[in-house]
Amino acid sequence: MTYYAKQNYDDVLAGTSESIERDKRNLLAFSVRGDDYYAKQDDVNSIVDYTRAIELNSQFGVAYGNRANAYDSTMRRFASIPLRKSLIDFPW
Repeated sequence: MTYYAKQNYDDVLAGTSESIERDKRNLLAFSVRGDDYYAKQDDVNSIVDYTRAIELNSQFGVAYGNRANAYDSTMRRFASIPLRKSLIDFPW
């Protein structure tokens, strides 16, 4: 069973980061590390890694879908801020 399947995200992150250090063009490592960040609810870093995978291969469709999911997750968290608080804090 893999680290990812065991939800051992820190080991996945360490392994994929090491792979990226060895090969800055390893799009699969960027994609897997993006998955790891996404699983840890670190949407910003997941978007960065998915974007890098897309830059390396614009035909890598999985990265587009995963990046869209991370953007959606970010927007859902942002939208969960109570409207009332945002109105109170708004500089009228």
